[in-house]
Amino acid sequence: MAKEGYQQLNEQDTSGEQDGKVIILHGFSPAQLHAVVKAYREATELPQDVAFATVTEQSARKRLGSVVKELRDDAREAKKRRDAKARSGA
Repeated sequence: MAKEGYQQLNEQDTSGEQDGKVIILHGFSPAQLHAVVKAYREATELPQDVAFATVTEQSARKRLGSVVKELRDDAREAKKRRDAKARSGA
């Protein structure tokens, strides 16, 4: 894409934000995946309600929309488990 096709970033604009953010990574080694996720989680200015995933043979055959829905559902369930664990003091 030509440079003139890019929009200027407005850090105050949250109009495109929604629950269930997903980052799908492909082609990274396990060590690289770990480093990317760790670096993202340490960047506190970034939204932390993000599910990370990698492309698998199974997910590569699915439509992107269904993969994103599954990831959102999984992330929602994981958050419920974390919240319940935090409330119980475990």
